[in-house]
Amino acid sequence: MLVAVLVVFCNLITSIHVYSEENIATFSVAPIYSEHQSQGVNNFYDIVWTPSFDEEFAVKITNNTDEEQSYTISVNKARTNNNGIIDYSDSSPESEDAKYKLTEMIKLEEEVTLEANSSKIIEGKLLFPDEDFDGILMAGIYISQIIDTDEESTVSSLISYNIPFIVRGNIDVRPNPILTFSSLTIEKDDSDTSTFYITLDNQGPNLMKSVTISAEIVNESGETILTQERVIDVTPETIFSYPIETTSSIDYGKYNMLITVKHNENNEWTFQESFDIPSEANDNHNLDTMQTQKYQRVSVSILIGCIAILLTIITIKIKKSLK
Repeated sequence: MLVAVLVVFCNLITSIHVYSEENIATFSVAPIYSEHQSQGVNNFYDIVWTPSFDEEFAVKITNNTDEEQSYTISVNKARTNNNGIIDYSDSSPESEDAKYKLTEMIKLEEEVTLEANSSKIIEGKLLFPDEDFDGILMAGIYISQIIDTDEESTVSSLISYNIPFIVRGNIDVRPNPILTFSSLTIEKDDSDTSTFYITLDNQGPNLMKSVTISAEIVNESGETILTQERVIDVTPETIFSYPIETTSSIDYGKYNMLITVKHNENNEWTFQESFDIPSEANDNHNLDTMQTQKYQRVSVSILIGCIAILLTIITIKIKKSLK
């Protein structure tokens, strides 16, 4: 069965992204499920954690062309991207703090070659540790066909499939989610608008579906100058950026960013961050960077320290001149 472009995972719509500059029928992929595949789940891997067990699964690749073709296979951690969509194509390494990493637990060939008009079953293993697990892990098997680059061109055509790979803990009760605020930055879009980026960290092995993020920017007078609210899905153990787009320029001055994150009726987090937009930045339409209070405090401390050192040097020189 061909992997569908959209699959449903516990009422969560998850995209299996297919990127192509040519006919996507040049090859196809299909998952072959393991012994502990969740009942009723099709089109992607959904496996129950089984301690001390080597789970065997496979993926079938079919070359629909009249020529031999090669494919690369990689395992990528699932991440929430800036659009609030679950992305399986990001090959960045997993956090060193993660206790369990599917990118290391899943073993697959990294490259295969198929003859013309043929299929091949690629066998893989999921190696479980000895411990029980109460969370959810998410990754994707990313399969790409690389078309040879023309000698006169530096761009190659890339056709790829993503198959989500979900592992559910064998303990039914999930841990309480932990969400922390990391940073607030700003990037210039054009002469009038900018985008704020709130960086949040979902620290636990929790898939948080339908998370509502509300953001409000308030000036010194207490006037709300911008609000935004969106619903996104947050993948387990993921640091992600949430964009807040302005529709017009913001005057220089001091502001507060108020952030509220809600996940069902039991989990709610609030964060507040103060920041300045310097007058020079506003006059020059250059808001590429923004200093928050914590960085201002560091800068002031450094300035005071430098002044103190300078005064000490001057005092020593004065004393020496008086001797």
